[in-house]
Amino acid sequence: MDDFFRNITDCPTSTTLTDFDDNGDSGTSLKAPVTLGSSFTNSDFMTNIDDLRLYQAAIKADKEKCITPLVKEELRIFIEHKRCGEGKDMPHVDFNKPKHHELTPDEIKKRERRKEQNRRAALRCRMKKKDVKMKKEEEFTRLRRENKDLDGEVQKISQDILDLKRVLNCHLSSGDCHIGGITEGIRTDDCQPPTSFSEKQLERSDPCNTENNALHDDEKDFFDLEFLPDDFLQ
Repeated sequence: MDDFFRNITDCPTSTTLTDFDDNGDSGTSLKAPVTLGSSFTNSDFMTNIDDLRLYQAAIKADKEKCITPLVKEELRIFIEHKRCGEGKDMPHVDFNKPKHHELTPDEIKKRERRKEQNRRAALRCRMKKKDVKMKKEEEFTRLRRENKDLDGEVQKISQDILDLKRVLNCHLSSGDCHIGGITEGIRTDDCQPPTSFSEKQLERSDPCNTENNALHDDEKDFFDLEFLPDDFLQ
């Protein structure tokens, strides 16, 4: 920093700054507001500054070992000198900090009451969401269990239908059935008796066996094809 002030003392006694108008053309020459003498030392320079802001900037520059504060103040002084030469005032900007007002006891009570209401509302909202989630999980578990039971019933019914078709095919292929026309379109290749039926049970449960049971006229009418659906044997 001492080198900086030493270089300042080597400058000429006056500094000329050229003013520029809005079009960029050079205008009148302005004298710098600060004239530095060659015989000034560091302490003399610090004690002969009338501007308080410039003095503070010089102290700050000396502490920080940086000329940035002095450059800023030089620019400010130049702008101020130019505006004064044009008959304009310097703009004044106040940076006011926001004021914090103390709350009254009633306002404090209202704020605490609102906080408590918000906490209760948030708790109710969380409990409601939790209940909805639990209900959905219970409903999902119930539907999955019912679906599993229904799948089991479907498989059981499908197996029963298959067993009945095999019994019927075996009976029709035996030649002992007297139901006319029902053998048309019936497959006989899968005529295998189900494992759950024995030969004696088939003979005992055969309604078309002429040796054990004779069909009556009303029974023949009942087993007529007109009463059977088209897809009965599909």
